[in-house]
Amino acid sequence: MSATTDDGTSGDTTELVLTRTVDATPEQVWAAWTTPEGLARWWWPHWADTAYQMEAHEGGRWSARSAEGGAGVEGEVLAAEEPRLLELSWRWDGEDAEDRVRVELTGQGGSTLVTVRHRTRTAGVDDYRAGWEFVLGNLTSALGSRGPELRRLDELPGPQLFLSQMVAAPTVDVYQAWLDPDRLATWWWPEHGDTRFEVDACEGGRFAIWSERAGLRAEGTYLHLGGPQDPAILMTWTWGGGGQEDLVHVGFTDLGGDSTLVELTHAMAVGADDVDNPRHGWSAVLDSLTERLGGPGGDASG
Repeated sequence: MSATTDDGTSGDTTELVLTRTVDATPEQVWAAWTTPEGLARWWWPHWADTAYQMEAHEGGRWSARSAEGGAGVEGEVLAAEEPRLLELSWRWDGEDAEDRVRVELTGQGGSTLVTVRHRTRTAGVDDYRAGWEFVLGNLTSALGSRGPELRRLDELPGPQLFLSQMVAAPTVDVYQAWLDPDRLATWWWPEHGDTRFEVDACEGGRFAIWSERAGLRAEGTYLHLGGPQDPAILMTWTWGGGGQEDLVHVGFTDLGGDSTLVELTHAMAVGADDVDNPRHGWSAVLDSLTERLGGPGGDASG
């Protein structure tokens, strides 16, 4: 997920775009967004005292407030087109700035692609990104069933990062770009000309990517490689040639029209006070994938 600056008349406006695939129908996801009881399942479930209001019609009011968390947000429902579009104004308690949030729900077979577009004139885009990653992760867990590969990520005690990226290329090409060393060389760390790739693309096979000049090295083992109908990668991930062994899952969703949604989850083996460095690293890699393989594309997250 990444932030982009609006190129229109409001040059100081930043738009943060985030995507998630939820294993539920658009109608089910709509209900989770547009009813107080639905919001209570996933929005701020860690604060048990959170009170929700949602009048899911144009001109209605909405809010979420927790005394325990010291947080409150409210706004007006600007548009409600069941079950595909919800647009809200957004204002934090005690602040004057008003943002806009647009939620788009697109059916993908039995699942739903959720796209959140948050337009803001305030600083703190990284905080917004982290907040939306948290609540959208909750939404995915509350509504969808996680397969065995994703459940393995939940076994690690450290934090999880989630990023997504739209790539304007066929899914089979995007998937193979992760597993073929010649294709990897076109987009992974292209700024480091001495980068080398060793890839044994089979379950149990090893991979290594390193640049001696930059002092960078990533390596691991492929634990799961999906087939043509369900392309996905689950791999161990060790940074710097030693230390903790994390898990990384990369999913690929065919959106049709030679467009692919790449969703990456990085689960850490130990706790971490600062996850900005791995988030920025993955964002740069995914941005490079989009630029080299698909040209200007969609957005990512962390």
